[in-house]
Amino acid sequence: MYNTMNSKPGFHTRRDFRRHPMHYAPTVLANVVENDKHYQIQMAIPGYQKDQIDISIAENTLTIAGKANENEQEQIYTRKEFASGNFSRKFTLPKGTNAENISAEYANSILLITITKTPDAQPIKVNIQ
Repeated sequence: MYNTMNSKPGFHTRRDFRRHPMHYAPTVLANVVENDKHYQIQMAIPGYQKDQIDISIAENTLTIAGKANENEQEQIYTRKEFASGNFSRKFTLPKGTNAENISAEYANSILLITITKTPDAQPIKVNIQ
């Protein structure tokens, strides 16, 4: 049962996995950082290899998807907190970004996606005379 104490309607603070052994889609956490020249999406994706992660752009939407390793043997867990399974996250690209100039790096279970801003979206410094 969900623990709804001290939570707003629709938001749940806990899941009791022992009583409800449903399989939940893994939640991949992300930070989005902005500076003058680009946006950067930082995602923690432990347990996945680079070839299990797919990044695509369609209709101004950036999609990051991961496919779980099908060869993993089923294990019996007494407690499981590591997320596993297929996942998908979508981000709408803001105006002023260059969808043609996106780079991605994956190291130490952290995916870094850098989305360059177009020159007209970058701030212009005005000198005071």
